[in-house]
Amino acid sequence: MDSDEKLKELTAQKKQLESQVDELRASSVEVQNDTNQQLAQAVTKHEAALAKLQTEFDATVRQKDADVQQLNANMENLHNTVNQLRGELEKAHSEADDAQARASRAVEEADEATAAARAEVEQIQKKLVRT
Repeated sequence: MDSDEKLKELTAQKKQLESQVDELRASSVEVQNDTNQQLAQAVTKHEAALAKLQTEFDATVRQKDADVQQLNANMENLHNTVNQLRGELEKAHSEADDAQARASRAVEEADEATAAARAEVEQIQKKLVRT
C-alpha cells in the first residue's frame, strides 16, 4: 500500500470517526435533554406535592391555633365560674355562721326565758304553799 492510499484510507477513517463523534454528541444531547425534561417533571411534581402538604400543614396549624384559643377561653370561663362559686360558697358559709349565731342566741334567750319562767313558777308555788 502506498502512502497515497494509506492517506486516503486514514482520511476516510477520520471522516467516519468524526461522523460517529457527531452522532454520539447528538445522541448525548438528546439523552441530556430527555434527562433534563424528566428532572424538570420530577421537580414540578415534587413542588406540587410540597405545596399541597404546606397548604394542609398551614390549615392544620390554623385549626390547632383556633382549638387552643377555644381551650383558653373555656379555661378562663371555668376559672371565672370557680371564682364565682367560691364567692357564693363563702357567702353561704357566712350566712350559715350568722344563722347559727342567731340560733345560739335564740337558744340562750330561750334558756334564760325558761329559767326566768321556772323561777316565777317556783315563786308562785311558794306563794301558793304559804296560803
